[in-house]
Amino acid sequence: MNSIDLISRISNTHNLSVGRTEMIFSIIVEKIIDRLKKDGKLIINNFGEFRVEKSEGVNRIKFYPSQNFLDRINSV
Repeated sequence: MNSIDLISRISNTHNLSVGRTEMIFSIIVEKIIDRLKKDGKLIINNFGEFRVEKSEGVNRIKFYPSQNFLDRINSV
C-alpha cells in the first residue's frame, strides 16, 4: 500500500473528501518528521516506535511495531 492507497482508504472509510484526507495525512507526516529531527525517535502508543538510525553514514528511519499492533495484524 502506498500513500495514495492509504489516503483513498481513509477517505472512503471515514466519509472525508480526498483533499481533506490528504491535508490530515500531510500534517501527520510533517509532525512525525519534526519529532524525528528533534528527538531522533517517536513512540505512538499501541502502534510502535520510529527511530532515526545511522547506517553507513546515512540517517535511516526504522519502524518497530508494538506488540499490540502486531497482535491486531495477526488476528485478521
